[in-house]
Amino acid sequence: MRDEPGPATLTLCQQALAHLSTQNLTVRAEVAFAQSLAYFGSGGIVASIQSSREATSLAQAAENTSSTIFYLCMTANSLLVHGKLHEVVQVAEQVALLGTTLVGLPHALVSSAYIFQAAALRELNRLEEALDLILQAVRLCEQTETLLALHFGYTVLMRVYLARGEMEEARSAFQQAEAVLAKTSSPYRRDVYYIVEW
Repeated sequence: MRDEPGPATLTLCQQALAHLSTQNLTVRAEVAFAQSLAYFGSGGIVASIQSSREATSLAQAAENTSSTIFYLCMTANSLLVHGKLHEVVQVAEQVALLGTTLVGLPHALVSSAYIFQAAALRELNRLEEALDLILQAVRLCEQTETLLALHFGYTVLMRVYLARGEMEEARSAFQQAEAVLAKTSSPYRRDVYYIVEW
């Protein structure tokens, strides 16, 4: 049996926080996010959500929009795993508002929020909305070449098509997800894709 990294990570995070100034919001947000990952990895989903929300609040206070969007996306992911589907939709909508410029251009990470929102909408049987949103997410991922999100997007697209009974479209989405995996040159990257999917 191997040692679990979660408790060791949490201890290190507490040590880091003890040495950080309360005004160092950006680094405190990063530590809160590390705590969130440690909790998530050890099955403490509620604590993970709390820590990612703390990271979000700190990033917002630091006026770091990209980090705020990233932490919100990770919050949406944890909420999705926890089955809080309506909250996923709310958080994803918040990301879309925060991550869209005045001229209507979305931040690249908005695609992840769309993916999590589409997954939640599929679970809520709001299939038309889920399809529209996941197609937007896939287009944005393709434009920004975010392969991890693109793979996950095609996977959610496949699931939406399956829920709609559209088998040929589901097969095509699956093949596209596999093609994205084939573009990765590293077996480590492929493992990351599969870990995120679980």
